[in-house]
Amino acid sequence: MKAVCLLSGGMDSSTLAYLAKSDGYDICALHLNYGQRTERKELASAKKIASLLKADAFIEISLDYFTKFGASSLTDNNVAVEEFDPARAHVPNTYVPFRNANLLSIATSFAEAKGAEAIYIGLV
Repeated sequence: MKAVCLLSGGMDSSTLAYLAKSDGYDICALHLNYGQRTERKELASAKKIASLLKADAFIEISLDYFTKFGASSLTDNNVAVEEFDPARAHVPNTYVPFRNANLLSIATSFAEAKGAEAIYIGLV
């Protein structure tokens, strides 16, 4: 059994990749670079986690078009990252418009190509 794990290198995706492994899946790790400010560290962490899990595959995909769209402090260096304020109910400026649906579409393509039965994604 194979599972595609979207692996950013952060806690959520790493935890789910380990869960997939404990569920009996061989891991096909997918790392997506969408121009995020933390990409260099995320990529190094994702590669390390994939290695520790003995992933069958590690694929890195560039989605640099998000940097061209702007509108997010994660992908546009001209937009300052705002401070968290729990009293505010609006969407923070770190939100990347429709990012997760883009990530899942790519993961689904990868899963079909690898014959994977599952996709694991950890999102906040």
